[in-house]
Amino acid sequence: AQNTRCWYYRFPHEIGGRILCYLKGGKGCYAITGENRYHSIFGGWRDQSPPCSSACPGDVDIPSYLSKIREDNLVEAGRMLLETNPLASITGRVCPHFCEQECNRGDFDAPLSVRDIERFIGDYVLENADEIIMPPDMATGKSIAVVGSGPAGLSAAYYLRMAGHSVTVMDKMEEAGGMLAYVIPAYRLPKDIVRRVVGALENIGVEFQLGVDVGEDIALDDLRRDFDSVFLASGAWNPVSIGLEGEEFTTFGLEFLTDINRGVREVPGRKVLVVGGGNAAIDVAVSALRLGAEEATMVCLESREEMPALPWEIELALEEGVKLMTCWGPRRVLQTDGQVKGMELVRCTSVFDEEGCFAPTYDSGVTDTVEADQIMMAVGYATDLSYVDAGSSLKVEQGLIVVDAGTQATSVPGVFAGGSVTHGPATVIEAIASGRRAAAAMDVYLRGAAAASEQEAAKTAAPFLKFNSDYLGKTSRVQMPKRAVGDRDIDAEDALGLGLSEITSEANRCFNCSCL
Repeated sequence: AQNTRCWYYRFPHEIGGRILCYLKGGKGCYAITGENRYHSIFGGWRDQSPPCSSACPGDVDIPSYLSKIREDNLVEAGRMLLETNPLASITGRVCPHFCEQECNRGDFDAPLSVRDIERFIGDYVLENADEIIMPPDMATGKSIAVVGSGPAGLSAAYYLRMAGHSVTVMDKMEEAGGMLAYVIPAYRLPKDIVRRVVGALENIGVEFQLGVDVGEDIALDDLRRDFDSVFLASGAWNPVSIGLEGEEFTTFGLEFLTDINRGVREVPGRKVLVVGGGNAAIDVAVSALRLGAEEATMVCLESREEMPALPWEIELALEEGVKLMTCWGPRRVLQTDGQVKGMELVRCTSVFDEEGCFAPTYDSGVTDTVEADQIMMAVGYATDLSYVDAGSSLKVEQGLIVVDAGTQATSVPGVFAGGSVTHGPATVIEAIASGRRAAAAMDVYLRGAAAASEQEAAKTAAPFLKFNSDYLGKTSRVQMPKRAVGDRDIDAEDALGLGLSEITSEANRCFNCSCL
């Protein structure tokens, strides 16, 4: 059909030769961003996932819920988002928005502010949860235990409950949310948002048993006996030791962040040194300054371009006054009678080998010393699998539970796993996606062919898309309003949010990518 509709498809030689368009394996449609006269004015057909959705680990159908915003149907936009992401009010605040990096609009003027729109819709869903997040109208009689209430556990709990199963979430902490509640600073993710998400799940029948330490209070084998299926999502909470001389005099950065989220408001030190170059290290350094430290310095092996922290997080750190010392490795902690004085550093000449594997090399002849009275280690987290008994048939490799990539099934029938416990620390949306995959597979495990056929029937055909002329003009990307640097603190959210008119205007910038 496209051969008779698209001038670009039929006559590529007239624009200089072969084109790599949407139908030929490329990102977009030349009729959208190029010469607009030669295409159907009646709309387009989405033959495959658009670049934004393909870039999203959760495979969120971004253009479709944006189209509902353009139609002034926020309820349906919320329901569409829930199909792949039940924690949109959270990801709308902390997601690295891979979708925006692949947005075709970026080649035209500027990518859509997808994360900011998602935050608005996620908050709208929470505000109207009684109308949008409805309990299931069926009960399967099957019971499921979810170990861990982080993003993977919450995601699995939501989709399993919506499938009609009885779901019990167990967590050793006193409050549900995992890293969302205890590690991510409140200025990025207000704890009230996490509590409201948990409350919405409770309202549809998910049971939370908090302060329950699986492995101590109840054995994994007991869960397998008492429940029809088990999902393991206990996260990665343990510190990673790098064998540094004097490491025992340092503080684990995750414990520091957890204490803050539990209400501790003590100045960590006058001069704080943070070892690490990831997002968690930035959270530690910025939080230290906001609690009253005079200086916060980050030391990492990587160059600034190699740092695992997201570029905009690095900009935030610099904006707040964090000092960056890149291409330096820690050699030893300097201390006198247990009192930290600083750290001796050694120049790191490379972090990765020729195959891209972590293999740092150093120039021992180039050293430096940094004065500090508090050193925070933020070089990674490890899983705690102490609840897995020795000799268990649950397969574990390098501290991670081995799972099937498509179903999250473990080596033990009826036991599934997801989130950091299977792949190490990653993004919230990746954890959400693993929880959703597991829930779908667990539903099939429990109900067999009936569940599989229902899941297949739920896959709707790609819609014939309406033509949106509003996208044709070059426009500016909406900017999220933020508190001035001098007005920021440890508790209040930095980003102030967008209004309905702003997110509607931004949704109108969407190309609704398809084949025209």
